[in-house]
This record gives sequence, C-alpha cells and structure tokens, in this order.
Amino acid sequence: MDPDANEEELWENICIIHPDISDENRSFLKECLKATRNVPIRPWTETDILVRSDRAGIHGLLDKYNATTGEYTLTRCTNAPRIGCWPDDALRAAAFLICLEETCTTKVDGIYIEYIPSGIVRYFKPTPKDRRMVLQLIHKVRDIDKGIFPEKPLNPPCFRCSFLERCQQNKPRRLSFLFKK
Repeated sequence: MDPDANEEELWENICIIHPDISDENRSFLKECLKATRNVPIRPWTETDILVRSDRAGIHGLLDKYNATTGEYTLTRCTNAPRIGCWPDDALRAAAFLICLEETCTTKVDGIYIEYIPSGIVRYFKPTPKDRRMVLQLIHKVRDIDKGIFPEKPLNPPCFRCSFLERCQQNKPRRLSFLFKK
C-alpha cells in the first residue's frame, strides 16, 4: 500500500473524528507513521470498549480488544520511556484491569501499551502496589468531591501545586499560640 495514500486516508478520518484539529498536527501524524512503519500491526476486533467496576466506582473506555487472543491494548500518543511504562500509564493499566475483572469472565493479567510516536509496544502487568495506588486515588477523588482538602503528602511537590496558596493558609502554626492568654 502506498504510505502517502494511507496517510491521506488516516488524516481524513482524523478530521472527521476531530473536526477542529489543527493542520499543524499533520506533521505529528507523519512522525507517528514513520515510527510505526516497521512495527507489526497489533490486530483488534473491537475498539473503545466500555469497562466498569462497581466495587471501585470507576469506568472508562479501553482502546482495543482482540477477541482471537484475548489481549487488551492501551494506545498512547506519547513517547515511550527508556524502559517499562510511565507511572501514569501504570495506574491507568491497573485501573482498567480492575474494571476488566468485573466486566470479563476470564482473568486478565496484563495489558499492552502502544506508544505510537516511538513505535513501541510493551506488555505491562500491574503490581499490587499499582492497584493500591489506584484505590488511594479513588478515595482522594471522592474526598475532594465531598469538599475535603487532601492531606499534604510526606514530600509534597509544592513548587508545582495549584493549591499552594490555600495550603499555605493551613500551614502548621507555632506551638506558642497554645500558650497565649
């Protein structure tokens, strides 16, 4: 197949899906196509599969499923890290597997992550730590929804936190305020 014709067809499809997309993104498409040119295409039978976990109270759309092999795939538009997967992708994969455990009848141990701009596909099997972090995040989000301000972590990233001003107001006070009369 002519790669330029394939690119043109893909760009037309992208424009239908995202009518407001900027033409500047076309160069990103070219880079991705070049990166994936020698990567075997991972087949799929379904896309955008709705999965949910009523126990955890989460749901989402999983990118790809191959019914023949029973494999699930997350597609990312970011470059791959040198090894493994990005921490956010580890959490995303763990959350999807929590949902898949309730959605599917078969056990799913891991998930493939496609890093399109790098042309790399990696298999990731979440650890119990990844699952625990997902549950902690779910609880934090629920608290925030209730209006509860999250506790400051042990090593807070204050320099990039959008709540810095609010947090400064809740800074620990000197103990001397207890002894004032």
